[in-house]
Amino acid sequence: MTLQQLADQLGTSTQVLSRYERGEHQADYNTLAKIARFFNVSIDYLLGFKAATTPTPAALPLDETELLKNYRTLSYVGKARVAAYTDLLREQEEGTTPSTRKKA
Repeated sequence: MTLQQLADQLGTSTQVLSRYERGEHQADYNTLAKIARFFNVSIDYLLGFKAATTPTPAALPLDETELLKNYRTLSYVGKARVAAYTDLLREQEEGTTPSTRKKA
């Protein structure tokens, strides 16, 4: 992975990341959280307070994390609508719709 690719994933510039690497600038909490999620480590680990331990399950990409965060703020009805809509999208991508499914 290049510095540019990492910068793109984190929504920052290569210059800012280079300053972090050289110790010329310190990342704010939100940036530390993004970096930790991206590399699937804790913020404590990034800051050198904690050794790496057993790997945890793969972190979600930032776009999926944002979707999940938004989903969790929805009401029960909103969540049901999201579920129905994602089912519809999946069926469309698979080429199946309620009218083309075999009936049991």
